[in-house]
Amino acid sequence: MDVMHKMTHQKVRSQDKWGAIPMSPKIIEEVYKIVDSSDFQHRDKLLSIAARWRAFDFSTIVQDHNFFWEDKEGTVGKAHGTLSPAEEVEFIEVNFK
Repeated sequence: MDVMHKMTHQKVRSQDKWGAIPMSPKIIEEVYKIVDSSDFQHRDKLLSIAARWRAFDFSTIVQDHNFFWEDKEGTVGKAHGTLSPAEEVEFIEVNFK
């Protein structure tokens, strides 16, 4: 879940973010396969999220982020919106290049 949480940071607006993992098709596929063959707590929910991402459906990315954030009992950094395409490009350039 930590990897998936960090992946959402590329797309959400929040006060603070700790860590970042690229939301790339390759990583999404790897995450999907790991979750699919796991017995993780919340496996069905995680698989549903990964399946949406696999289909490039990020329409619930804020809710996805906040699911992970709440599971970690977050107190700062709740997502409150999505980044614009330009903001996402900037996030990628700052964090992954």
